[in-house]
Amino acid sequence: MFVDGHIPSPNESPDTDAWSHILHSGTHRGLVLTNPRSGLLQGAEPYLRDVAVRRGTHPDVAAELRAVLQEWDAHVPVPGPTGSALCAATR
Repeated sequence: MFVDGHIPSPNESPDTDAWSHILHSGTHRGLVLTNPRSGLLQGAEPYLRDVAVRRGTHPDVAAELRAVLQEWDAHVPVPGPTGSALCAATR
C-alpha cells in the first residue's frame, strides 16, 4: 500500500525504496553526474562542485556541471512560511 500520489517503479520491478525508481543502471556517483539537477536537490552540491573543478574531469562534463551550478546559485531566496529564507528550488 502506498500514499496517494505515489509513482510506481518502472517495469513492474519490486518497489521497496527510492533506488527502485532509478531508470538507469550505474553507481550513485555516475547517476548524479548524468543527472546533476536531481543530484543537487538530493544534497550532492559539494560533490558536484568538487568534480566541476577537479583536474582530470572531462572538459564537457566540467562545463555542464559549472552551468548547472551557476543556474542553481542564481535562484533568488524567497521568504518561507516561517519567515526563514527558502530557495525557490526547494533547497
